[in-house]
Amino acid sequence: KNQMQIQKGKVVMAGQSDAGKTSILLRIEHDEFDDDIHTSLTASFLSKQLLYKEKQVDLQFWDTAGQERFNAISASYFRNAAVVLLCFDLTDLT
Repeated sequence: KNQMQIQKGKVVMAGQSDAGKTSILLRIEHDEFDDDIHTSLTASFLSKQLLYKEKQVDLQFWDTAGQERFNAISASYFRNAAVVLLCFDLTDLT
């Protein structure tokens, strides 16, 4: 059998509330951008399969929903992450 092996990777999106994490996830999922998204109250998850260098990749995106402000994210949230995307708002200088 010539079966394609699927590579998997966990991507955690972290950053302050209202930094655009959920908007970026929606862009990845639906290929459209909405800058009028309100603050997420719960963490969200998205699985996206794509082809990279002729290999199937299954990326699992984890959105922290701004929980950093409460210091509520446990180390287990970042465990086994291949990538951490730190999101921030360039227009917010505070």
